[in-house]
Amino acid sequence: MDHCLGSPDAQDPDGRVCDRFQWCQEYEFKNRYYKKVDGKPVLKGTNTIGFQAAAIGYNDTRATRIFFRLKPARSSTTGGTPWRSGPSART
Repeated sequence: MDHCLGSPDAQDPDGRVCDRFQWCQEYEFKNRYYKKVDGKPVLKGTNTIGFQAAAIGYNDTRATRIFFRLKPARSSTTGGTPWRSGPSART
């Protein structure tokens, strides 16, 4: 799968179809979180998670396996976290 994930097409939002048995994608998901201040939403931070996905089809069993893995080096948080730690955490 490294040849598929190493391709520039793998970073396309639709991923890359290598052949009829292999598909892959490397992408980032960004989530913004807000807090209401005086009734208006104010951006408090952004979470970014990088991931890789791959699907492999098997001709003999006609099965498909799908794999996801996070890329920790490409995950980050700006502006703190949208939660507080502890058993009674509330935002």
